[in-house]
Amino acid sequence: MTQDSIELANAIKQKRDDLKWTQAQLAEKASVSLRTVSDYEACKGNPEMTSLFLICLLYTSPSPRDMRRS
Repeated sequence: MTQDSIELANAIKQKRDDLKWTQAQLAEKASVSLRTVSDYEACKGNPEMTSLFLICLLYTSPSPRDMRRS
């Protein structure tokens, strides 16, 4: 486990906590499985870029998805 992996896991969890979301809520909003979120936060496995991208989109304010709706 690298320092970068630990920092990524901490950042995902911290932002989720800041938003007062459960892992299940984040998983649903990002269209990933609960296990994916859990594994990322626990530094397990190798995160897929697609999943990380979807999570990052949710954490961007305003979300690029919201910009398309205007």
